[in-house]
Amino acid sequence: MKKIFNIGLVLCALFCVLLVGAGFALKAYLSDARLRSLVVPPMEKALGRTVEVGQINVSLFSGVQVYDFAIKEANGSDDFVSSSKFVVFYNLLPLIQGKFVISEIRFVDPSIHVFRDKDGVFNFQSLVFLTKQKKAAEKSGGSRTMALADQPLLPFSVEIKNFVIENGMVSVRDEQNILPETDVITNSEIHLGVGHNVSDYYYSGEVRFIVDTLYKGVEFHKEGRVGFDETRCDYTADIMIDKQSLQVTGSIENYKAQGLPPIVFNLYSEELDVDRLLQSFANLRREKVGDEVPVAKVARPKATSPAVGPSASISPEFNVHGEILLNKVQVKGLLLEDLQFQYGLENGHFSLLDLKGRTMGGEISGEVSADLTNVPTYEGKLTGHDFQLGAIQENYMAYSLATMTGSVGGAISFKGQGLEPEVMKKRLSATGEYTLQDGMISGSDVGRGLAAVLNMRELKDLPLKKMGGRFEIAKGNVRFNATTESAYFKAKSVGTIGLNGVLDVPVAMSLSPRLSGQLERRLEAAQYMEKQNGRTLVHFKIDGSMTKPRVKLDVARTAIQATDQAIDKFLENGSASEREAGEVVKSVLDELFGQ
Repeated sequence: MKKIFNIGLVLCALFCVLLVGAGFALKAYLSDARLRSLVVPPMEKALGRTVEVGQINVSLFSGVQVYDFAIKEANGSDDFVSSSKFVVFYNLLPLIQGKFVISEIRFVDPSIHVFRDKDGVFNFQSLVFLTKQKKAAEKSGGSRTMALADQPLLPFSVEIKNFVIENGMVSVRDEQNILPETDVITNSEIHLGVGHNVSDYYYSGEVRFIVDTLYKGVEFHKEGRVGFDETRCDYTADIMIDKQSLQVTGSIENYKAQGLPPIVFNLYSEELDVDRLLQSFANLRREKVGDEVPVAKVARPKATSPAVGPSASISPEFNVHGEILLNKVQVKGLLLEDLQFQYGLENGHFSLLDLKGRTMGGEISGEVSADLTNVPTYEGKLTGHDFQLGAIQENYMAYSLATMTGSVGGAISFKGQGLEPEVMKKRLSATGEYTLQDGMISGSDVGRGLAAVLNMRELKDLPLKKMGGRFEIAKGNVRFNATTESAYFKAKSVGTIGLNGVLDVPVAMSLSPRLSGQLERRLEAAQYMEKQNGRTLVHFKIDGSMTKPRVKLDVARTAIQATDQAIDKFLENGSASEREAGEVVKSVLDELFGQ
């Protein structure tokens, strides 16, 4: 037994000596100069470019190391592809089990420079193997790709424990100014395995990247990471667009499955100016001389579908959901703060839930849903409170020179169809209610007009202690009722405001006793106006438009009241039949003047 053990020990020693000797022999045979002669000329022939290698080291047990590798441009001086270090480390022992294990493949400082000249030719198009492939494809007249399941079997499985890219860089330049000027820096770490059949593979990893892009004066900066495996991909990125910061996060599940995978997309921003962002994108689309090749205009057939706006073009397979959180966002000049909501798009149906935010001094909440499968239809509910009337005026009534204050609140339920503004005006319908507390409107056209027709400067400024009512939107008009209380008057109105701004608002105003007395002294027609508990009832109408409202005293109503009073006075001592005839006359006058 001892003899057998000694023989085994000797054989093991001999085997180790042979391996070590083979390693030295391999290193001596594959010297740096010999490796260059084996590697560089075939690569230069295949690429048609100059290839430079600083140093090559090969070890039977550890792997291959290549330093200062570069593929030159066609001019022979500039780098097309380069890397300061490329290493492959492997483990031979698992070959006994039919597995080839590469412990690490590492590229250090790799870079690729993509360039297109003024003639539209990319710097990689002149690579010899690409031109040969193109000619072979043209000659065969078909695809030369092979399905993974048809690929040949490997004699062993392959596992790459770490595929690493350190400080990789890709740069893109285009003298035609069509492609954006782009620089990408990436650091990646990937685990990859392939079974005996190449269709049997698995992988996982993480890619970190920094992307800087300049296009038509607009700067883009993106920095983030993507983690992935065979079933799922998750991502996060900090994006700077024209000096505006965004953060996006999300994931894609089952992205290899047939059809479009469901997507989670979340967006966050501390401060976002949507108007400026849209202007930046508009600048990108704006044509400049020499930027693009002119495209011939093609006449489009006239649409024959009903005039309800464009049909939705979103695929029903496209499903996405997530949340939006914006601390400050500017939209059409309107500042919203702490805006947040959940959203989802599934099978062509869009939903916006748990909407919350602050704007114009108040708070807003609500929800919206839309069917985008055909002609877009939508419905929703919004509520708000404590909006400042002055802020509403600043954002939506800037044409008015009046000074407005007060607190506004309300609620609205709406539904509609179409996306074009003119279509929306016709198809939008809604109901709701509103309130105004502790308001004041000074220097308005309505106040000045009312003060003029009644000869009362006190009504030039309108204090509104409380105002409220309901409204309905239908067929392009807003029909509403309002009840107003003030130290100067009480008023009721039922009127219409067109979505085009046209006004038709009759008002019945009951002046305070103090102002009623002043009115009778200043306006002769006041003696014919109706009196109730010491208050004079004034009927007037607001017409014109939102930008140019006009106030008109209801002269017909006043004339009827004056005639009624004259008839009553004339028949004060008349008989019953005469008074009855007088009532008939008043009724006829009321009908004629449309009371």
